[in-house]
Amino acid sequence: MPLPATPAIDVLLDQTPCGIGLREPGRLVWANGTLRELLGLAADEAMPVGFPPDARLEALLGDDETFAVTDRAGATRWLRRLPVAGSTDRERWEYFVDVTREIELTAEVEVLELRDRETGVLNRKGILAALEKQLARTRRYGNPLAVARLEFRSEAPRTECAESVAALVQELRAQLRWVDEVGRLDATRVLLVLPETDAAGAHQLLDTLQRERIEPLQRDRAITTAVAVTAWQKGDDQRRLLERLGWPPATRA
Repeated sequence: MPLPATPAIDVLLDQTPCGIGLREPGRLVWANGTLRELLGLAADEAMPVGFPPDARLEALLGDDETFAVTDRAGATRWLRRLPVAGSTDRERWEYFVDVTREIELTAEVEVLELRDRETGVLNRKGILAALEKQLARTRRYGNPLAVARLEFRSEAPRTECAESVAALVQELRAQLRWVDEVGRLDATRVLLVLPETDAAGAHQLLDTLQRERIEPLQRDRAITTAVAVTAWQKGDDQRRLLERLGWPPATRA
């Protein structure tokens, strides 16, 4: 049951920097001021019977350690649940900590781990993950999917070559559709994942890009480009697609 209502205890619990709640089966029967604030409840708002009464706060009564709730303004908060020793099956005291910023930072780090620092396009890990996602969709719905590998070659010094490749990669990203994915397999090789595109469409697209965008940059930077294109066939997995492009399986360096 809730603690006795004494001024000292009320102030202490309401000013505790983490949320505190008391649950009974199917409902929250008491919440301190911090938890009310996290849930978007007014300090003087009565606790409704069967709280929470709507799906926004349903996860509050679950068992997930980390979960999301939505306040009345539509903002999402991530909370972490910490059980309190001494709770029973009938009554359960729990602490709740706001970990929204932690979740956001984790997501930002995960995005950065999938991006090439020089160009901002996907790195090898990122492009192979994108390819696997598109392969799963293609296997399920039978939609066309083309994949292309571009290899840039240059006799220029390594630093100058890297700068030229970065410029070409960024130009590719700027010219492709938003659904297309561009990623660097390594310093000189790029993989394009082209959903809803068959082999003929991919060849036509690359011919246009080569003529109108890549060749002008190549002439200025003394770079040549080798292109390989393939399209999904029934029974294909990522390894088969990449091998047809002359690239080793993702498990190899």
